[in-house]
Amino acid sequence: MKWHTAKVLFRHKARKNARRQMYEERIVLLRAVNFDSAEKKAIADATKYATALGSCEFVEVLEIYSLDDTSPLGEFDEIYSRMYSSNLAPQQFTRTFFPPNHLDDCEQHGLKHRWFKKDGSMDGCYHCLQTRPSKIGNRQP
Repeated sequence: MKWHTAKVLFRHKARKNARRQMYEERIVLLRAVNFDSAEKKAIADATKYATALGSCEFVEVLEIYSLDDTSPLGEFDEIYSRMYSSNLAPQQFTRTFFPPNHLDDCEQHGLKHRWFKKDGSMDGCYHCLQTRPSKIGNRQP
C-alpha cells in the first residue's frame, strides 16, 4: 500500500437568494494499493464527510497525488505538488488562480460561521473575516 493525497471539491449549500456559492477544497491523506483504489477511497470519504456536515455536497475528486514511500512521513515531507505553466507575472498569476478565499460575512451568503478560538478574548470564523467576543470554551453557540 502507498500513501496518496486526494484533493476533493465540495459545495456548501447557501440560501436561495445568496449571490455566491461557497466551495471547499479539501486535501486528505490516505493509503491505497494504486491510483484507482485511492480514488474510490477518496470518493467514499468525501461522501461521508459531506453527509456528516449536512449542508454540503461532494462535487468531485479533483486530483490524486501519489507520495514517495521510500521513507516514513515526517515534518516538511511533500504531500502535494502541482506545476503550472503561465505567461502571467507572479502577482497576476496569484490573483487569477488563487483569489482571496475569505468572504466578508458567511451569513450574507446564507452560510453558517465555523468558529475557532482566535486568541484569549476573540473567536474568528474559518471561512470569512468576522470575529466575535469569545464564546468557545463557554459552551455557547
